[in-house]
Amino acid sequence: MLTGFIRNHIGIVLASPFIVASWLLPLLPFWAIATMVTMVIGLEIFFILVALRLQGAARNMLIFKAQKEQLIIELRREKECAEQARVNAEEASRAKSHFLAAMSHELRTPLNAIMGFSDILRREMLGPHGIEAYKDYAGDIYSSGHYLLTLINDILDLSRIEAGRRELCEEPLALAASLRNAVRMIEAPLNEKSITLAIEIDGNFPKLMGDRRALHQIWLNLLSNALKFTPVDGRIEIAVEQIPRTASLCISWTMDPEFQHMRSRRR
Repeated sequence: MLTGFIRNHIGIVLASPFIVASWLLPLLPFWAIATMVTMVIGLEIFFILVALRLQGAARNMLIFKAQKEQLIIELRREKECAEQARVNAEEASRAKSHFLAAMSHELRTPLNAIMGFSDILRREMLGPHGIEAYKDYAGDIYSSGHYLLTLINDILDLSRIEAGRRELCEEPLALAASLRNAVRMIEAPLNEKSITLAIEIDGNFPKLMGDRRALHQIWLNLLSNALKFTPVDGRIEIAVEQIPRTASLCISWTMDPEFQHMRSRRR
């Protein structure tokens, strides 16, 4: 408004010093009148520059306000998109959990029947077999069914962990006994590859609080990974030592040369 007033009355504003000078001309000397006129003109120019600065500042404030409102709108839009993505992810997770539960039920029912009949055959509950190989075949069927049931339970455990519903049943566990049970399950592939397994665990090692099934799965994962990358006639070493308030576990194995060459090429 100030700049508009100045623009509309610029002629009067600029002419006002000369009007004042004409009134005072008979009374004051020329140098005093010139000085006064110069000061008035300087003040007028100063106020004009201040008004222009204020106008620029007001314009910048309007621009910043518009940018702020646009940013707020974009943030709200992104928040709505993120919320929709979260809802979709939760729906997909629920659908996956429902599918896994239904699949496990459909698989467990015939699997339990297979394991039950194979257990009857391998124990010869209804009488001895005419051919001894049938007993071994029944044992293989039972072992395979038990392994498949373990895989199904692992898949369900994974879904429970992702959903935050996995409950740990903690109890005192002997680390050496748990490791021996896991090693017993991979003895066959160890013998096939002639791999030497060395275990170093102190006999006086105290029991640990943990979930028996989860610890067993940890041992199996570690041993399976070591077995996978150990060549024929290789060696796997497991060492467990006690440190203050916890334990230290170290697993080392002979690296397969072919795998080591592939890893060096990737680097």
